[in-house]
Amino acid sequence: MLPKSGYSLLGGGNEGWSASMRNFLGFISTRVFRGRARLIIGLIILVNIICLGLVPDRLSTVVFGSDFDGLLRWRGSTSGHGSGGDGLRIVAFGSADFAMGHERRNSGSSKSWTEYLCDELRCSSYLSFVPQVDSRTPDPSMISNSLYKEALDNLLAQEFTADTPGFNYTYLRDEYPVPSHPDLAAQVSSFLNSRRPQDPPKETLWVFNFGFWDTWSLAALPREAAETIIDYMVLGMFDQIELLYRSSLSDTSVAFSDFWGYSSPEVIDKLENNRLGKSRAETEIFRVLIPETLDVSITPGWHSQRPKPPSPHSLAVHVTNAAYLTERWNAAVRAHVKEWEKLPHPNFDDVPSNGRAEARHKKRADVPAEEPLYAPFPDRSALVFNSPEFVLEAIIEKQMHDTGLVDSTGRGKRPPTDPIHFTEVWRPCSEGDDNGDEASGGWKKPCATPDEYLFQTPFSISDKGIREVARRAGEQAKETLYLGDAKEYPAEQTLQA
Repeated sequence: MLPKSGYSLLGGGNEGWSASMRNFLGFISTRVFRGRARLIIGLIILVNIICLGLVPDRLSTVVFGSDFDGLLRWRGSTSGHGSGGDGLRIVAFGSADFAMGHERRNSGSSKSWTEYLCDELRCSSYLSFVPQVDSRTPDPSMISNSLYKEALDNLLAQEFTADTPGFNYTYLRDEYPVPSHPDLAAQVSSFLNSRRPQDPPKETLWVFNFGFWDTWSLAALPREAAETIIDYMVLGMFDQIELLYRSSLSDTSVAFSDFWGYSSPEVIDKLENNRLGKSRAETEIFRVLIPETLDVSITPGWHSQRPKPPSPHSLAVHVTNAAYLTERWNAAVRAHVKEWEKLPHPNFDDVPSNGRAEARHKKRADVPAEEPLYAPFPDRSALVFNSPEFVLEAIIEKQMHDTGLVDSTGRGKRPPTDPIHFTEVWRPCSEGDDNGDEASGGWKKPCATPDEYLFQTPFSISDKGIREVARRAGEQAKETLYLGDAKEYPAEQTLQA
């Protein structure tokens, strides 16, 4: 049963908490304490509140728990990254790829693209289980560490002789070891075992950001073996997506979104009388966003830090493998999305009645408790976002500009204010400006104008680029996943009952 979605004093949707806190502080300062004691206590309270308000969002979540932000909702915020209910939560899983920015220590970016996406969609809370790595050097994390380990073990167990050096893959153990970071299953498990928020969000957007580092390692394997691993990895990703979907059906799970609890009495009345429409306000959706992966071989880091394999293996083969495997990965994701969205709703018997969400508005006290109105199962909807398109557009724009070519779309003459205009698309900002003085060590200093560089580090793009990726993702999410204001479903779309 869905607990009544009453607002708690710990925030998360209780706007009355702001006034209550102010009234409490006013009462303490004017009625309880007098004279010098009043002044001292008042200063102590003020200093502590200011200190708490200056704690960074991420640190506050780690140190004080996920309910911390709710305590200070009245202090005001421009980021919209609160922890209260009646809003959109973004939960990100994945690896630190070319646009994860802040997820990568010392990357020079203030945020990841998923954090900027939170701003674009005005989300109320944001959780990321993406491992933090240093984007200046390869540090992969993958969908399945165990699957990759099994493939490596099989390859390394092959017998080879001096006459068959092509079967010698022993170099993979050192150059492309099994990642030490949590894979997708471990990340999802960490989320599901985390503390459930006191006030669940109304809606959740689940982001799965993999493929970049998977292809980095798999490109060194025989193509046939890598193909099989990719197929199983993508399948495994959708297994985890479906696990989260099933978990979200129970109001006792951290994955639960209280869509119906925050719905208006009018919407609940429509549900009770089977008169729901096709608007965002009347249809619960389990939303998934999966960015396509960028071909890692076009990054500066591939050319500067890719280990040279022993003969007869070659970097040229690795490049062709990376391009092929990237396309296979993206195609597999698109195909699985279509199949996943068509999955039937679970049977009622699959979800215990004592855990299944009940669609009762918190103010409907006249509804007899013995007549439960269970919430409909949420529809499945996924967006495969073409995130590499931005990087490729920026590179093409630079090449056409340098050669004096212009096409009918305006490429080749974009103004400096255009989001895809960069003066440097191959050299990362972290390696310094071209005119740096190597003798004095100036070439090691970061560039002076990072917004003119497409890449901030050998494997990640600049903050300007990350913002543009997030903006594009936000636009598509609003349209495809019905996250825009008062968004209606297309007339031809039939919702599952």
